[in-house]
Amino acid sequence: MFDKILLMAEGRVAFIGSPAQANEFFASLGAACPSNYNPADYYIQLLAVVPSREETCRNTIEMVCDTFDRSEYGIKLAQATELRGDLQVNLISVTFVIKCL
Repeated sequence: MFDKILLMAEGRVAFIGSPAQANEFFASLGAACPSNYNPADYYIQLLAVVPSREETCRNTIEMVCDTFDRSEYGIKLAQATELRGDLQVNLISVTFVIKCL
């Protein structure tokens, strides 16, 4: 079993956390994994873009990803990513200045 899982769809994070948290998150969206399903298969099917149902699938993906983005963990993840990005930009700038001197 995995400690953490990362689910992505259409280039966006749909969920990151423990398998138990994934079950809670998707249940809160009204998309609980049925007890007779493999959770990995279920999440892949839920977040897939199926031919002939592209618009509906993309709307589902957008709703899931937007909900995760607004979740407590999604906000913390975004803040950490922004901080890391700022640090990388600052390090690149310092390196450039040092090389120019």
